[in-house]
Amino acid sequence: MRPRISLLIPSRGRPDGLRLAIESCFERADAPDQLEHLVALDPDDPTYAASLATAERRGGKVFRSATRFGYRRLYEYYNYLASASAGDWLINWNDDVEMLTPGWDTRLCTAPPFSVQFLRRDILADADTTFPVTGRMVYAAMGHLSQNAHCDDWLRVLAAAADIS
Repeated sequence: MRPRISLLIPSRGRPDGLRLAIESCFERADAPDQLEHLVALDPDDPTYAASLATAERRGGKVFRSATRFGYRRLYEYYNYLASASAGDWLINWNDDVEMLTPGWDTRLCTAPPFSVQFLRRDILADADTTFPVTGRMVYAAMGHLSQNAHCDDWLRVLAAAADIS
């Protein structure tokens, strides 16, 4: 079965946070069998072995960059992970967050497929741009997720200009 949602997670130095970020999504999903997670790891990450073991749980796909891209080239991690993903929705996810909403996947999949959605964080009253969720059709039309290290804000500006947020 093709996944409905792809979690895209660049990770460095936080194997415990990575585990929580992944597990919280699967545990609170209505259809965890329709999720996939893809993790990008740096070859010089001192926690590489622990992060790799965590990333590979639940069938996760791992991208090991040949070199460290760093924050300035963060978009390259997300673009690579997106190119290897299969979900209808692509989530820019992080290794230091936790999904709190039960049934989050069902709610997300009610959105128009040609859109960019923004998940609400529990510390804010309204949605913000921190965790963009890009419909597969939007990603296919652009050919990438971002062209800037500030991937979330880059998608906010694009989605607002195209009136698809």
